[in-house]
Amino acid sequence: MMQPSEFNSANNTEAQKAIVQRLRHDPQFAGLYNLAQQGATELPEEKLPHWFYRWLLSIFVANPKEFYGKAFVTDELKETATLTARVVSASSLIDFLCNQPLWFFIFADQGGLLALLLGTAANACLTKITNDCATAAAGRKPKRHAVANAALIGAVGMNTLLSSTSGIGGELK
Repeated sequence: MMQPSEFNSANNTEAQKAIVQRLRHDPQFAGLYNLAQQGATELPEEKLPHWFYRWLLSIFVANPKEFYGKAFVTDELKETATLTARVVSASSLIDFLCNQPLWFFIFADQGGLLALLLGTAANACLTKITNDCATAAAGRKPKRHAVANAALIGAVGMNTLLSSTSGIGGELK
């Protein structure tokens, strides 16, 4: 294991230097680079939430890291991505909550519990599609402008539809 003093040592192989450069400049590995600088010899134990919890959270909360690529990004871009993710998440959550009575009303003929389950599932699917379209539109990558433009059209269309029906759902409560 390389010690912090060995990061710039002349006796490192080219492969080691390349790995250190990758850790230093890739935001995905910034935590590993900081740990190595502090002299850590083992990775901290991560307790991942249950898969269902992660999946459920991904429906309602946009991940700011998905709003930019894996190359080096400035702190300003990270802040902008975080703000964009918060706005998308808040908008989607408000639309989900306000549309839920409308979805329950649509499936009301199926019975109480089934109507609630089907309505929540349909509402969650539309919310996830809206978040994914917004993420793809905001994460505009080189050579994928057509995908980003299509995602932008989808995000605007879905947000318009969900925001319009939010008023109806709000009145059904």
